[in-house]
Amino acid sequence: MSGPVKAQVRQKIEQHNFISIKIGHVGVRASIDTGAFHSCVSLSLLKRLKLESRVIPVSQNKKLFTADGKAMKVLGTVELTLNIQEVQIPVTFCVLSCLQQDIILGITFLNETKANIDMESHILTFYNDLLGINLISDRDVIVRTTDAVFILPRSEALIPVLIPPHFGSGLSIIEPSIKLHTLQLALAKSMFFL
Repeated sequence: MSGPVKAQVRQKIEQHNFISIKIGHVGVRASIDTGAFHSCVSLSLLKRLKLESRVIPVSQNKKLFTADGKAMKVLGTVELTLNIQEVQIPVTFCVLSCLQQDIILGITFLNETKANIDMESHILTFYNDLLGINLISDRDVIVRTTDAVFILPRSEALIPVLIPPHFGSGLSIIEPSIKLHTLQLALAKSMFFL
């Protein structure tokens, strides 16, 4: 595979390689990186979460290497519990001072959770498809309902949602979260004007 086809595949992988998780009560975007062996967390995220005191220092010689061969000094390790779709998953992270993303989930994590990445439907599943989550891109905007809504079977409803402040007006499409499937709910894609 080469040329434009390779570029399109690479772009698609890079555009949909994040998942939304929680650490404690704080929402975080985590990058799924099949090229990273270890899972890593940025020191700046740990400081924002006030968890830097939980870092266990490692020897000064421990380093990880980027895809282009640059060395990155490992400051220590930290055990964090990730909340993915209300499932608590403990993960040991290498702590790095200079990291482009807040969290990188690498091959070790993907193997331990028996992860499966479906690039066509942009879904990442864990534990032999017992848990699934949508892969998101930098351009995706997550909207949430303002309150719990009860909708009768085979009916329609207008549902108020919260939209991030940076999202402008215009034509939009809302797609259902994979979590709806686990709740035995169905939602059609909706098109609307803001």
